[in-house]
Amino acid sequence: MVNKVIELSVSTISYLNDVKGGDVSENQDVQRRFCSDNSFINGIAVTVLTGDYLPPVILGEIPLGDGMVQQYIVDAMQRTAALMKIRFGNHKITSATEDSVIEYQCKKRENGKVCRDEGGGIIWERKEFDIKNKTFDEFPDELKKKFDNFQLRIVVHQNCTMERISKLIRRYNNHRAMNNAQKAFTYLDLYARKVRNISETGFFKNCMNFSEAEEKKGTYEKLVCESAMTIFHLDNWKKLPKQMNMFLNSNSSDKEFDTVLNYADRIERVCGERFQDVFVPKDIAVWFAVFNKFVEFKVDDKRFADFIYALKTDLHDKNVQGVSYDSLDKESGTKDKKIVFSKINTLQTLLGEYLHNSLTEDSESDYEDKTSILEFVK
Repeated sequence: MVNKVIELSVSTISYLNDVKGGDVSENQDVQRRFCSDNSFINGIAVTVLTGDYLPPVILGEIPLGDGMVQQYIVDAMQRTAALMKIRFGNHKITSATEDSVIEYQCKKRENGKVCRDEGGGIIWERKEFDIKNKTFDEFPDELKKKFDNFQLRIVVHQNCTMERISKLIRRYNNHRAMNNAQKAFTYLDLYARKVRNISETGFFKNCMNFSEAEEKKGTYEKLVCESAMTIFHLDNWKKLPKQMNMFLNSNSSDKEFDTVLNYADRIERVCGERFQDVFVPKDIAVWFAVFNKFVEFKVDDKRFADFIYALKTDLHDKNVQGVSYDSLDKESGTKDKKIVFSKINTLQTLLGEYLHNSLTEDSESDYEDKTSILEFVK
């Protein structure tokens, strides 16, 4: 039997009625259940109401004989369920929805009557409606109509068996959804290219124990953003990547990320691969903040590498205001504001004391360097 694929376009309401009536089945043997969250449903609503793009619905069609067929959803189960929840499920669009204010065209009315011009033509006007905290039944009639009339592209695999539909479901759904870091990165559109370029520098490939898996997950871009936060916006530290990137997109600058790049290059130049056990993902932002303090001392960058070596060999268990590098390293909640602050304070204090002691013992160090470090320690 020849397998044919046809494409067509139908209105949303026509498609959903076919699903409700069983003409298009949601219950193919291996099809997964609905597992998306409210943000996904809200996004579908905005997409349809603004006339934006939705990927095609893919169906598999099994002949039943005498020209009759049964169609099953192959790909678009999550989208279909979201559309059903919006249209028939009394779903309330949540307050976190992006781009929730929808513009639409409507007939101008006065005293309940449609306004017309001198020639009898209808006078139109543009209005806006915020769909936040609203259900479909609360939409203006114009938006209800727009939703129902939205054209869905449908792709139908004809002449299938249940086995073939199962294979198609496996093929079309063989992908991985965005993780939290990857999704959060989409909120950094102003600086995303710059951040990605920084994440591909030698620091992340040499100073750290580089992992292609972590690179694919967006881990290194997240570390660049965290470093910008600890260097320039520590008081506004955000634990969650999405909130952090939204903050940076509104409050950061190219200059700040240029500084992060400069620090990454300088640290990589003097540290190389020697301290991969120190430059671990949970502490990268802390170390960039420590290096930011280090540059204030105006000493050779090699001394930063010397400090890390001293930390590993002698200073790791030294008590600073009741804590040590070792004790903090064992703490859980590594992105909690309290832990981040404590690590930065502890390491900066150890750094200042180390540089003061080393310069005091170094007869070749100039007076200006000594003075700046002594003032810091005081």
